[in-house]
Amino acid sequence: MKKKMKCLFVMPPWTFKDTHIKELQSDVAGVSAPTGILYLASMVKEKGHEAFVIDGAFYSHDEIIERFKKINPDIVGISIVTMLWENSKLLMKDLKKNNPNVFIIIGGPHPNVMMEKLFSESKDFDALAFGDGEYTIQELVEVLSKKNKSWKKNSGKTNNKKINNRKINNLDLSGIKGIVYRKGKSFKKNKPREMIKNIDELPYPAFDLIDLHKYRPSIGHYQKLPSGEIVTGRGCPFNCLYCSKIHGSKTQDRDPIKVVDELEYYIKKFGIKEVKVWNELFTINKKFVMTFCDEVLRRKLDIMWSATARVDTVDMEMLRKMKKAGCWCLHFGIESGLQKNLITLRKGTKVTTIKKAVRMTQKAGIKCFASYILGIPGETYEDALKTIEFACKLNTYYAEFFPLTPFPGTDLYKDLNRYGKLLVDITKLTMHHVCFTPHSMTKKELEKVRNYAFKRYYTRPRFILMRLLSIRTWQDIKIGWHGFRALLKIIS
Repeated sequence: MKKKMKCLFVMPPWTFKDTHIKELQSDVAGVSAPTGILYLASMVKEKGHEAFVIDGAFYSHDEIIERFKKINPDIVGISIVTMLWENSKLLMKDLKKNNPNVFIIIGGPHPNVMMEKLFSESKDFDALAFGDGEYTIQELVEVLSKKNKSWKKNSGKTNNKKINNRKINNLDLSGIKGIVYRKGKSFKKNKPREMIKNIDELPYPAFDLIDLHKYRPSIGHYQKLPSGEIVTGRGCPFNCLYCSKIHGSKTQDRDPIKVVDELEYYIKKFGIKEVKVWNELFTINKKFVMTFCDEVLRRKLDIMWSATARVDTVDMEMLRKMKKAGCWCLHFGIESGLQKNLITLRKGTKVTTIKKAVRMTQKAGIKCFASYILGIPGETYEDALKTIEFACKLNTYYAEFFPLTPFPGTDLYKDLNRYGKLLVDITKLTMHHVCFTPHSMTKKELEKVRNYAFKRYYTRPRFILMRLLSIRTWQDIKIGWHGFRALLKIIS
């Protein structure tokens, strides 16, 4: 007989101190909805189970524990990025302390690449999911609700801890693809799960389980609130040195008509005014983009949106159609103004193509958010200065300068000693702190040049004039004010 399970999905507790340098924490940093775990929540709801979501961006460790006690779930799923592994270990320890019978499964970028190693670092989770997790979590919950009658949840008391842990460890999970799970004192890795062939089969993310009005993306990433996200595809065919490509090299585009169905649902159900297209590369398939835009226009949807793009995947016809359909900003990963650096990063683009794409985008009336990487292997301090000057000449609406970070799962991390030196433990890796230096640059030089990049870029009269002339709404003024305050902190 099937038991209705209580499933809790958690983002570990974190603050901007964990992710950003001090100067950018209060005014620039933002929080986006946890779309990944919302997909998982919708999958278990589809099978008739209860789902709950706790986002650690808004709750402390202790507050999460208190909410956990009130919900008293059968299963907890935790999504973990590398920098939050230590926070996650403490959280899982206290979850098990309060209820040793709860089944904890972890997933996300860090477990996806570290896998078996994590079992020796924590004894407080029962399974790990790798690859696409939607059907994995759905099958796991179904197995736990139907077949394992010996596994019973108690009231949360800890007096029979050894018995409960033994029951969990003896569960038969051998038929579930895409998991590694504890088996006695060891663990067992099941066969990998095939990539989802048709993403349109998935139910919409369970945005009804969160308050979208709490979320505000980082400054420069939105124009109107409330803002949400939508996934139009997965995968990326390119091979950049610093990317782990969790969804693989094969791209999967959704049906653009069904994407617009979902978009219209969010507008009517939640009153969203803007969405960010949340996948690796929106502009990879021109036919998809054009059909999507045509459908938005046909339905006369009042929505603004932004997306990620590569400079070699856009043309003027596409950009004009996107602008007409409500696209206000494209995020280009430009990375460097030096061709040798682009080659080192295996970016597969050219400096001439970068210039052309940015000019076309600006001409079409779409704002550009450009990201650059400093501390590229072989890059000197002088080279970095050239990239900063290149960025100033492009004069995009926003520019971000990230220090190169070797996250686990990337080719950069796999061959780390060849490229440079890791300065911190991997659990301290973030995109906003200097955690790695190439052999050609010191930490002091990298920190100095990144600080200079923000000063140089955002204090230029040309940039200030451009931003003043672009003000149209009170929201523009508010965004500009937050950016200005952050700049003052950097240059002081």
